[in-house]
Amino acid sequence: MIEQQKIQKRRKKSSQISVLILASCSISRKKKASYKRQTH
Repeated sequence: MIEQQKIQKRRKKSSQISVLILASCSISRKKKASYKRQTH
């Protein structure tokens, strides 16, 4: 039981990290797009 709980916690952490990475990627893309608009 304890091992399963550890695995579940790890999975939650990894999923949270992947979500954060995806969010930061989308934000950076939006910033780049707005920056291009401003320069042109």
